[in-house]
Amino acid sequence: MRNETKRRTLHYKLAVMPKAKNTLQEMLETVVLNNGSLKKASDREESISSSDDSFRLLNDPVKHRGMFCAKLMLWEKNQSHSAITIDKSATSYSVRTIQPSDLQKQSIAQAQKEEFLESILHFGVLGNHMVIMSSASLTARQLETHLTWLLGTQSKHLPDDGIFSLSDKPTVEAIKKLEKSPAKKVILGAPITAQPKEENEGTTSNSVKSIQFVPAGITGELISAVFKNLGAPVPKLDDALDEANLKLKLEVTYLRQTTKSGQQFLDELSTSMRHAHEDDVVVDLSNGAQLKGKDLKLSTNINVQFNNGAIDENELYHAMHDWLSHLISEAKIE
Repeated sequence: MRNETKRRTLHYKLAVMPKAKNTLQEMLETVVLNNGSLKKASDREESISSSDDSFRLLNDPVKHRGMFCAKLMLWEKNQSHSAITIDKSATSYSVRTIQPSDLQKQSIAQAQKEEFLESILHFGVLGNHMVIMSSASLTARQLETHLTWLLGTQSKHLPDDGIFSLSDKPTVEAIKKLEKSPAKKVILGAPITAQPKEENEGTTSNSVKSIQFVPAGITGELISAVFKNLGAPVPKLDDALDEANLKLKLEVTYLRQTTKSGQQFLDELSTSMRHAHEDDVVVDLSNGAQLKGKDLKLSTNINVQFNNGAIDENELYHAMHDWLSHLISEAKIE
């Protein structure tokens, strides 16, 4: 067995549900544990594409030291993977494509078909407090969206007109700086990226599908909102913007002075950039001090054990519980 330790980052989030009667932990345990209405994994599959090819699923829900733990998984149906053969005597390494069907066990029924996982996010919940270990493809934003679907649309545990969000908690140092001097300027700057979108050319059932690219991510949403307000279509592209070096910068500030409500808006905006990357947010304070995105989030680094490439989930959940308990006992969160 190959054992190794890797460095990973945990992030704190607070589930905000003003109209909910129960905590996030209570709702999740009611829905997916024991005889919950969504105890079957197939009932928790969320289709996230119009073609029903991509899915998200809350999997392996367990109680660990009183904390609800689970993982959010992402996969695409019939997705293939490439494998390279390392041959030191060869002039070129050979590459082969592995299909999900190659993994199919002959003794398993077709209904138990295997698929390649694209990404996994682990999380733990105590009351409304949450710890997340995200991945490149699955972040707190995707978890927030999935839980909104799971607890709202799929199980009706969230009020129809209720709000559900995963909010950040600023560091103690950031709170002290904000108390000494209010925010004067909030800057959100992020690269403009594009993602492929299938479109039908023609109106018949035999229409040819073409691929075009549209702005994606938080910058894509801002661009879409601007063009919608202008009553104009969002620009479409022939390819992605990976090497275009385009960046969108949103700046909210005032010139000489602002009102009490205006200052309150700036202060709340500066601490609520919950889905922005920490490198994309900068807050300038009135006294000249500056806060970066990493100051507006609670996070910690831990060492995680991997056995033959698979994470030791029991050890991970133990670390999550210890850190969350520490934050509560030290009154860093309420």
